[in-house]
Amino acid sequence: MDPGTVSMTAAAISLIVLVISAFMDIRNREVSDGCWAVMFAVGAAAIALGTLTSDLTASLVAAASVVLIAMDLLWDRSGSAVDFILYVLIGASSVAAFLLLDGDAAYVYASIPVMYVLMLALYYTGAVEGGADAKAIIAIAAVMPSYAPLLDIGASAPEPAVFLFPPALAVLIVAAVLTILLVPCYLAFNLVRGDRMFPQMLMGYRRDVPEDGAHLWPLDTVEDGNLVHGRRPWHDEHAFSKLREAGAEKVWVTPIIPFIVPTTIAYAIIWLFGNPLFLLI
Repeated sequence: MDPGTVSMTAAAISLIVLVISAFMDIRNREVSDGCWAVMFAVGAAAIALGTLTSDLTASLVAAASVVLIAMDLLWDRSGSAVDFILYVLIGASSVAAFLLLDGDAAYVYASIPVMYVLMLALYYTGAVEGGADAKAIIAIAAVMPSYAPLLDIGASAPEPAVFLFPPALAVLIVAAVLTILLVPCYLAFNLVRGDRMFPQMLMGYRRDVPEDGAHLWPLDTVEDGNLVHGRRPWHDEHAFSKLREAGAEKVWVTPIIPFIVPTTIAYAIIWLFGNPLFLLI
């Protein structure tokens, strides 16, 4: 099978999986690991079928490293000995694949283990809060290690930018930018309504205290029985109850939009058009 067709099929399947995962996260606030298992399987299969190189040995070793990375992320296990063995296998297979692959293919492949390490670092340092978000970006790295946009708008990767700025990293950055674009939307909405309190007007909107705030974060809290604006009660599931008990009628809130939503949109943008940041180069 033509490698281009394989890559396109893998990307299309992954977009479907990402859309499903986004709906899962919006509805249930949880994404099944089965979604990421499908994406990793698709990515490993695409690599094994020669999307990186026609060398069968190199393709199989690279695919095996993707499977091992998926095992680390999706296998619920216990035991430091098992962890040690798995990490050694991931490292050894990643190095072997890099050495077996020729030229540009080696650096394109390297984006997969690099994004794996980067996302784990971001997750364990708290920069990325959701485990599903980290898994999604790593799975995207496995499925789309190189740029192959369907539409040419001049956003294809100039060399060596593809090595330094892989698609998965572009998805992460574009998703973050999409999230930031909510700020002017909140600002315009609040100015029209006449709700002008800084910085809340940039982060959400004002409404009646909800009975069920499952999909909202309060931007107000209660301290010593008094309502305090602009201070978010982190991870307090009783925050809205406390606000009602304090006599609050209206509070500032921000909707909880799972990061997988802008991630899915960003993935579609990168797949269809390439990295828009390359237009600046």
